[in-house]
Amino acid sequence: MKTIKYFAMLLAAVSLFSGCSDDDDLSTQNKNKTKPSVTVTQGTVTDTQFTFTLTASEEAAQYAYVVFEGKDNAAPTAHDIVIDEVSGKLQSDAFNLADAATQTINVACDPDADYQVFAAAITATGLLSEVSELKVYVPDTGIPTPVSFNPSGNTVTVTYSEDIVVGSTGKATVRYIQWGLGNILAAVEIPAENISTDGNVATIVCPKPGNGAGYIVSYTAGMFEDASGNKCLAMNSGWDNNAGKYVNIGWDDDTVDFAIEDNYFVPQPDDADYNTPTTTIDFAFPFDVYDAEAKNAVQVIFNEAEGISYLNAAYTLEADKRTVKVTLPKVPTATFDVQVAKGAFYDVWGNESAPFTVATDQLRYSNFQIDIKTGTYTISYTTLGDLTGGQVTALNPKTGNPFTANLVKFDNTYYALQANWFNLMSSGAANPILLGTVDFASNKIVFDGTWYNATEKKIETRSCFNYNLFYSMNSGALYLCFCSAGNTGEEPLELTFDADGYMTEISYFDYTLYNNDSEYSYYGIFDACADGTMTFVPQTEGAKLSNTHPQSSNLTEVNIAVKGLKKR
Repeated sequence: MKTIKYFAMLLAAVSLFSGCSDDDDLSTQNKNKTKPSVTVTQGTVTDTQFTFTLTASEEAAQYAYVVFEGKDNAAPTAHDIVIDEVSGKLQSDAFNLADAATQTINVACDPDADYQVFAAAITATGLLSEVSELKVYVPDTGIPTPVSFNPSGNTVTVTYSEDIVVGSTGKATVRYIQWGLGNILAAVEIPAENISTDGNVATIVCPKPGNGAGYIVSYTAGMFEDASGNKCLAMNSGWDNNAGKYVNIGWDDDTVDFAIEDNYFVPQPDDADYNTPTTTIDFAFPFDVYDAEAKNAVQVIFNEAEGISYLNAAYTLEADKRTVKVTLPKVPTATFDVQVAKGAFYDVWGNESAPFTVATDQLRYSNFQIDIKTGTYTISYTTLGDLTGGQVTALNPKTGNPFTANLVKFDNTYYALQANWFNLMSSGAANPILLGTVDFASNKIVFDGTWYNATEKKIETRSCFNYNLFYSMNSGALYLCFCSAGNTGEEPLELTFDADGYMTEISYFDYTLYNNDSEYSYYGIFDACADGTMTFVPQTEGAKLSNTHPQSSNLTEVNIAVKGLKKR
């Protein structure tokens, strides 16, 4: 720069001595001298840089250059070049011949752009050269490269390093992941009209298979190209199962809970029979679903005389993957409906079912039933005949001694019947409590031998009919007693009720007591009863279990424990 300032002062002096002459060469000291020169030679050209070489003649004391963008710039004067007073330039510099007669210059550039280089030289006496010019065109040979991508729903935008357009030969595909099943589906071609560009951003809209899907987008080389026709490389995307992440362009759409609509349910038919244990309420999805096997997934709401109740229900998803059959957990007696917890089912994409609920005053199903009247009943019966030594010695039907029994609602499944079947004690507390289910279709409560073991506080599903029950007394003697029903002793015991829910009849039963002091000899069969009748005893008149049965003076122990069962 000091050299430039020196020559600038020298040029000013030359102008002063030459007066008004327009000729730079009028200085007497430069008269007849050879002008200096500088040549500009193009070097390498890339997308980001080009080079050129300046070579000054031996007459030059200093040489300089200036670079402009474009190809139609007016050439500056040699004077302005060497004193570096050129405006609008991209780059400039000056050199002393004493240092080097040749200089190679690097210029940062853009692809597909034009540049002009102007150069000039000056002698030590201020004689200027002609202006040399070099025009450089930088071609665009670089391929567009992806910088980032941004997905949203079923659409992804891909940002490139430069402006792009959709190529004429490219093809894009998408593979979907069914997260509900863990499946990656085969590639599907994305329609050409779903692919567009705006500046350096490409937008790809994939056909949407469903909410919650995984997307893997790939495309071939040349899917996009820049203004110079340079084609992008292929984009190969996928899922790395070991790393648990997408490779290149891949993303998950948000899941959305799908509704269980009211119209999915089968309406109540006119001839609906909800009185059997196999009765189901059915509903069907319009698409495949899968059972999440969630806890308490399906419940049945009952709005009955005793109030609102919610009972867990067993259900099955049928082989068609759409139909759901809900088994009623009990026989309904009024209105009822099904409710389904959130996430009970899911689809192939991993979306969960939304909760399905029904207001208790808008239940869609009904099965208004007889209100079973529980409480104390008197059982009257007819004996089959005379009993001697534990055997019926004569058919002499006669009225037996009436006794009482208590009928209570045991739980949502069973009604309990407790009576002094074995004549063990006046309280009857140690006797088996028979458990029966209601058959509203035939107006019966059926006791199949299931009973409640009060000592161990559990329900025994092994039939107590026609089985020996072993009881141990304080005396050490072992007593066996049994109750039986029907002609075979193993048939169900049935109570019949009327239209108002009152028990009216009881089927054939007997009760027997054995003494095990010696050789399983009979202690006595008190009664073998034919079908009997039942009479409701209002609560104000209710009595404890009857003492009218024959009692054994030998049985005085109150705390009787069940020791075992064996077939009679």
